[in-house]
Amino acid sequence: MSEQPLFKVTIDNITIEVPAGTTILNAARKIGGDVAPPAMC
Repeated sequence: MSEQPLFKVTIDNITIEVPAGTTILNAARKIGGDVAPPAMC
């Protein structure tokens, strides 16, 4: 099974690599701290 490609995402001048299909909300949650916005569903 092949791995998904990683994409670089920059939020508030913090760059991380996330797999294809990751939402911006989940990328922000991976960074954590003040970057992660509150979310309600």
